[in-house]
Amino acid sequence: MNLPKLSAPFFSYEDIRRKTEKFLTTYHASMTVPVPIEFIIDNHFRINIVPAPGIRENADVDGVISRDFKEIWVDENVYENNPHRYRFTLAHEVGHMILHEQIYKSLQFQSIADWKQKVPAQFEEREYSYFEIQANSFAGLVLVPPASLPPVFQKAVQQASRLLQDRNVLFSKNNPVIQGYVARLIADQFDVSPDTAEIRIARDKLWDSI
Repeated sequence: MNLPKLSAPFFSYEDIRRKTEKFLTTYHASMTVPVPIEFIIDNHFRINIVPAPGIRENADVDGVISRDFKEIWVDENVYENNPHRYRFTLAHEVGHMILHEQIYKSLQFQSIADWKQKVPAQFEEREYSYFEIQANSFAGLVLVPPASLPPVFQKAVQQASRLLQDRNVLFSKNNPVIQGYVARLIADQFDVSPDTAEIRIARDKLWDSI
């Protein structure tokens, strides 16, 4: 019997922003950075983080949260060798828990192999893309909080400007090399990848303020 296809709930980026603000206010009220996402998962949600080999190769994902929200299975190589991706994976999977609780209650899987075989197929391709994009947006907003980003961005821009001035190079906010340098400075502060920093800068339109 063919089951009806699942649809991702509608959340705008602003909807997800509000949910991450509530999440951070509740579980990390100090708003210090980098956000201790592993500590939050361990101590507030009591979710067990389980490194497992071959998740990336076999399921084409870095991690999966169990349908009862008691475990997050993380690719062992990511867990051991890629701290930025590891932190993003944890935040992404918590995003599924916060945003997609009702969907997870309807899913039937007990393992990574189960998940790979059953879960993506239950969505139309476009709906599954929305499902994952929403969790990515949640992760980026949690790890690079909107309230914390602007002052760090301003300091990074000032540092880049001083460096270029010392080298008699003209600062241009439209120069992708300068944008990349600023993103790397910000990534170091928030303990995320430069790609995550670039996306958050773009989504908050911070270059428009320069």
